[in-house]
Amino acid sequence: MKKILLFLFFLGSCSNFDFVHENSNQFLLNKKTLISVSGDNTDQAKIFLNNLLGDIESNPNYLLSLNIKKNVSKLVLETSSVATKYTIIHSVNYSLLDVFQDCVVFVFNESTSINYDSKSEGYSFGSDRAKIDAEIENLRMNISNFFINLNIHNPQLKCLK
Repeated sequence: MKKILLFLFFLGSCSNFDFVHENSNQFLLNKKTLISVSGDNTDQAKIFLNNLLGDIESNPNYLLSLNIKKNVSKLVLETSSVATKYTIIHSVNYSLLDVFQDCVVFVFNESTSINYDSKSEGYSFGSDRAKIDAEIENLRMNISNFFINLNIHNPQLKCLK
């Protein structure tokens, strides 16, 4: 009996629960944003952004431009001068423009980094896959940070003065 009452109390207390993403300005951009990506990892960025924002249904209201620079550097060197750990840094310059009002809505620069381990004995598919997965994860984190900051600093997508 106590378990049923506890369940009903829990169910009633969560009845007005709203997801944060439902109020996100990301959905104001959904199917209304033309995406332009230049630099490194352009294919991965386009795929991720198209999954987030969807395909344009008609004339775009916004233009989202990204310029991506990737830097891979050795983090840990063994005594034989072979790198066993690397760091990947993505530096992305974002620009969101309102096409109809011909104005800048948001400009943002973000750098994110991630580390991955590499095997040094010959060819290793696992190491190559780990590098690709780390690049994709880091780029997704960078793009997600853009939307978080856009939602914080310009939730109504108004033109900057």
